[in-house]
Amino acid sequence: MLSGMLVYSERSLGNKAAFLMTLVRQSDEKKVHELVDPHIRHQISSPSFFIIKEVAYQCISLNLKERPSMAIVIGKIEHALDIQGLPGSDVLTITDMCVGDFLILHPSKLKFPLELKKHSLCSLHLTNKTDQFIAFKIQTTTPLECNVRPNNGIILPRSVCNITVIKRAVKEAPPGMMCKSKFKVKAVVAPNGATTNNITNRMFDKEENKVVEEFTLRAIYIHVS
Repeated sequence: MLSGMLVYSERSLGNKAAFLMTLVRQSDEKKVHELVDPHIRHQISSPSFFIIKEVAYQCISLNLKERPSMAIVIGKIEHALDIQGLPGSDVLTITDMCVGDFLILHPSKLKFPLELKKHSLCSLHLTNKTDQFIAFKIQTTTPLECNVRPNNGIILPRSVCNITVIKRAVKEAPPGMMCKSKFKVKAVVAPNGATTNNITNRMFDKEENKVVEEFTLRAIYIHVS
């Protein structure tokens, strides 16, 4: 759907020429957007892209148990279409991301639509680029002003977790449209089969021979057209 091609059509990506499905399996996460049909590449919103990309990876998983039913596939595609064009669903900008060993975060800066005296919200997408279970935790410097849902969880291999951040209403536009809130995202490899109930703060402590990935995201306000 995103590429406008059949699964077994040949396509080049860089110096590679292979079936579309093979390219998606082998390509770096940052280059997958290059397979998107250029006629829609600059129209699709970031949340829609990541939802469809998530279900696409699940459908071509080499582990048959990870492949979703057609009912789930249709439900996710319909959800992606529903949120296309919603306020705060910025057009896909692949350069606007943070890339680590475990996760890809998009966007790299949270953007809250500013409407005075109204709560504002934006989306954050965490993509697990590994074949392992990844646990994450999100903390903000202004917990009384921001509500992060969910603020922790487990992301399955090659999957996307969609986060909603709700910002308390402000009475006037801040100088430079800057927001004082910052968000720290931590990620660590979790045991296979782990669930949210298995998450503890100690999991994210830095220890010898354990990699804890960290990102710090800033936030700004944007005008609502």
